[in-house]
Amino acid sequence: MYACSAEPPLSREERARGEKPKGSLAFAVVTNDGHPQHVVWLVGAKCIFSQQLPKMPREYIVRLVMDRRHRTLLALRDGRVVGAICYRPFFEQRFAEIAFCAVTSSEQVRGYGTRLMNHLKMAGMRDGITDMLTYADNFATGYFKKQGFTTAICMERRRWKGYIKDYEGGTLMHCAVAPGIDYRNIPGMIRSQRKLLVERIRKLDPAAAAALGLDSASAGSGSGALAPAVSKLPAAKQSHESSAPAAGGSATSSSSSSSSSSSSSSSSSSSSSSAAGSAGATGAPASSSSAGAAGGGTPAISAPARALSPAEVAVRHLCLHRRLLSLTTDITSIEASWPFREPVNPAEVPGYADAIKEPMDLRTVEEKVRTGQYASAEQYAADIALILDNCRIFNDNHSVFAGCADKVEAVAAARLAKLQQAEAEVESQQALPPLPSARGM
Repeated sequence: MYACSAEPPLSREERARGEKPKGSLAFAVVTNDGHPQHVVWLVGAKCIFSQQLPKMPREYIVRLVMDRRHRTLLALRDGRVVGAICYRPFFEQRFAEIAFCAVTSSEQVRGYGTRLMNHLKMAGMRDGITDMLTYADNFATGYFKKQGFTTAICMERRRWKGYIKDYEGGTLMHCAVAPGIDYRNIPGMIRSQRKLLVERIRKLDPAAAAALGLDSASAGSGSGALAPAVSKLPAAKQSHESSAPAAGGSATSSSSSSSSSSSSSSSSSSSSSSAAGSAGATGAPASSSSAGAAGGGTPAISAPARALSPAEVAVRHLCLHRRLLSLTTDITSIEASWPFREPVNPAEVPGYADAIKEPMDLRTVEEKVRTGQYASAEQYAADIALILDNCRIFNDNHSVFAGCADKVEAVAAARLAKLQQAEAEVESQQALPPLPSARGM
């Protein structure tokens, strides 16, 4: 068994987790190893599977649950089995097949099903499992979708084809187990990420900086006393600096209105400076026409480009991750890529360790993609080029391995060019127009 930390219950999943420190809820992975207590628990799991899966033959359930190649994750409440997941791990292929998943009817709608799946992902992660597959019927697809499963199989077909049994009427679903994530505390992790995101948005958003209001003494001393207080506000300072050159060095509206000149030119300059002052007070820039009239036809300056938000950066990294994962699958599926799929064993290839100082292979590339170690397509292309260069350095140019490198390079180069072009187009769109202000909406 293994314990997990508890947090204040805020959801069904957290309520289920909150029961664990009290000793009423525990999880354990067992197999038919002959231990008396384990056998009793497996019989309890078999009974739950038979009750909740009436269309499944009982003999088939018993055969899989008691099979020593299968493991069963149990949810124990006060020592009694209330839910279980029976699965078979394929360690060499780094995936697990889920055979049965059920919770007893009296304990449903309490978050136990979600807790079971999260603990299964953690148990698989410790065993080196990176993917999970299952055949779900029409009643179970909704549950598995909530647990992160999808009908789009992202695994290489060679890893699972022939290892799992096909079921008629079932839907094959896949879930990738992300390393480094504590699936047992998903709600707490989401709250922490949301809190961090809000804090960063407040630091990046200039609208989050609030200015102090006017004090009562200034407000009650008449309109003349409001001018010094208003001039201390950041928006007023900014507008004053921007409106001064736009007015061509003319006086402010108050000084212009106080002048005794009665000429038409004097009155027009006073009105233009008043317009510039009022535009700056509201925080909106003067229009191009007024700026041109006051500044002698000076063209308007475009607003600076808006930087990407953390959410936009995260979305683009996710898109890059999916594209690189798909590209790695395509390269690995090339028939000529067989020499590069696995790391070279120096014990089997004498002299390889001395000649190649920085080895690289497609399995390592795939692991780096899955763990998010590539920040750009250029970094990925560098590793692919390293694989092919190592092959050409160690092998003769007319060897079979060099020929495989040429074939892989021809396919990978075209795909990488498209990927880098798409990434360049995305980067060119970084200079986005500024978001509309609240006053313009």
